[in-house]
Amino acid sequence: MKKLKVPKISEETIRETCLVAGFFMLEIGLWMIYTPAAFLIGGVILMWLGLPPRRGN
Repeated sequence: MKKLKVPKISEETIRETCLVAGFFMLEIGLWMIYTPAAFLIGGVILMWLGLPPRRGN
């Protein structure tokens, strides 16, 4: 019987997964409190994360 190869998971992958999970938990909490706030804050966070880094002024 063949052994299955276990993929190596880097520390960076674990950090990014935890970041995404935390973002979703924040959004779910905001959704339970006030739905429009979840859309606004979630959209702002996604735009902030998606923007390219600023160059030196």
